Formats: sequence, structure tokens, C-alpha cells
Amino acid sequence: MKRFAILVSVAAVFVSVTAVYYLSYRLSGQRQEGERETETVSFIQVPAGSGAEADEALEAGENREIVVHSQMDYTLETYDAQTGSRTEQEAAVPVAMYGLNREELITYLDNLSEQENRGLEGTQVRYELVAFSEDGFSVPKTVTAQEPAYVIFLVAEGGYLTAYTGDRTEVYEYTHIPLGDFPLEQQAMLTAGIYMETLTDYYDFLETYSS
Repeated sequence: MKRFAILVSVAAVFVSVTAVYYLSYRLSGQRQEGERETETVSFIQVPAGSGAEADEALEAGENREIVVHSQMDYTLETYDAQTGSRTEQEAAVPVAMYGLNREELITYLDNLSEQENRGLEGTQVRYELVAFSEDGFSVPKTVTAQEPAYVIFLVAEGGYLTAYTGDRTEVYEYTHIPLGDFPLEQQAMLTAGIYMETLTDYYDFLETYSS
């Protein structure tokens, strides 16, 4: 009987220990499951790339470099300063402009202006860039009269004619020719000063009106 009582006591202790262990295991599992759910909720609520990383990504997108491509709208505006006429033409983007950013496109247009001016006489062409964006850009082309390169500026000073260089920075020669040797009409012109494009024009003028 005493042995049976001991066995019952041992069994009761075993059952108690087992119950405590099981309850501890269950509670621990529930706590871990709750932590995993919290982590999952946090992950869902704060998507990847948010915060500073999202701001950096947005700034990088806003500051990305724009380059010329075939799908852009391209407008060429031509203004002739000599006649006052203005035309506007929408055309396909020239292949030579593909892949150029804003600065490179400005350099290209400067070089194009210089290239065209080499083959022109009496006029000057200037290409510029405006309204450059992802959608397209416009290029105003201005045509103006080109001033001739004067060689001599002839003017009456102190009653005599003095010849200056075309830019009026140096005296070419003192002619010692009296202003009174010229007709009244020419005297008025020489008092204001006249330009000569070549030395031949200069000497022909002096010979014609001083003889």
C-alpha cells in the first residue's frame, strides 16, 4: 500500500512538471508568434525605399539628365532681321542632335552657326536654344545683315581731312587736303565722316574730289 502511494505521488509530480512545461512552451510559442506578426505588420506599413532612401530616389529621378531623342518635338523658328519676316517650322529632330544634353546641344548650335557663316557674304546666321525639356525644344535662327569690314574712316578735322583706320582707333594718315577743295555736298558728308571698305576706294575718292 505504501509503495502504491509512492507511485501515485511520483506520477502526480510527473504530471505537474509536464503540465508546467507544456504551458511554458505554449506561452513561448504565442509570444514568438506575436513578435513575428508585429514584424510583419511593421514591414507592411513601412515599404522598402521609404524615408531617406525614397527621397534620394525621387531627387535622382527629378535631376536625371535630359538628352535629345527622335521622339521629341522640334521647332525651328527663323527670323530675318533684314526683312522683318518670321517663320516657324515643326520638323523631325536632326540625327546629328541625337544623344546630346543641353550643354552639348548649345555647343553644337554654336558650331553650326560658325559653319554656315563661313559660306555667307553680307549676312550672318545665329542659332540658339530655348524651351529645352523632355517633351522637346525650339531653336530660333536669326539672320542679320553683316557689317562690312571697313578699312578707312575719313573725316574733316580743323578744316583738313584725316584718315583713320576702319575701327577709328588709329590715324592712318593726315592728308593735308583742305575741306574747301570738295563740293558743298561732300563737305557735309566729310564733316560727319565717311567709311571706305578698301584702300582703292579711299584713294579713288581723294583723286576724284580733290582734282
